[in-house]
Amino acid sequence: MGTTTLMLLGYILVFILIILIISLIMRIRSIEKRLVNFTPTEAYTIMETMRDMVIESERVADKLDAAIRDREAVLEDLSYLTDEKLARLDGILEKNAEEKDKKSMILALHREGLEETEIARRMGISVTEVRIAVNLSAGRR
Repeated sequence: MGTTTLMLLGYILVFILIILIISLIMRIRSIEKRLVNFTPTEAYTIMETMRDMVIESERVADKLDAAIRDREAVLEDLSYLTDEKLARLDGILEKNAEEKDKKSMILALHREGLEETEIARRMGISVTEVRIAVNLSAGRR
């Protein structure tokens, strides 16, 4: 699930919550209008309506908290994956730099006139690796 999808779901959730809040406000307004002249029976009805509204608002708050926790978990996962990818990329770049340094050293020793076996012995690598580096370098010229 991409971050764009998560953001879209978040916006949809916020839109639904706004609609619920507007409907609750409208219900409160209708209750306010009835408060001008009411009987004890109507007072009981108003209290029941308000109780239902409180329960509904608690349900909405719980859903919102759950959605926030889910989004935080996804963001933590994305952060972890990003850190892993960056670490792997750093490792690849470091390895490429080491290989480039090794090739440069092989070519420098070869230009000094050292034999391939001597270069391999000094660097602790195989003669084949030395030959490949020298041949690749010669092929580029």
